[in-house]
Amino acid sequence: MSEKPPQALTVRELADALAAWMHEVGLKRAAFVGNSLSCEVTVELALHHPELVSRLVLQLAWDRRDSCGPAQQLAP
Repeated sequence: MSEKPPQALTVRELADALAAWMHEVGLKRAAFVGNSLSCEVTVELALHHPELVSRLVLQLAWDRRDSCGPAQQLAP
């Protein structure tokens, strides 16, 4: 188990961590099903690491970013 980070991670940081993990375990491409926050993470992954995403299924995706804490730092 990893240690808790000193501050909350942004959605971009979560997506980059997921990309790093995929490279570490040798996953070249994957389909993702996101629910709520994981929708934001997988969309961010698709935006910044499109070579890793074959498909996205988004459930209960957020329709606004103005009140979701660290997720406000998503790519425009």
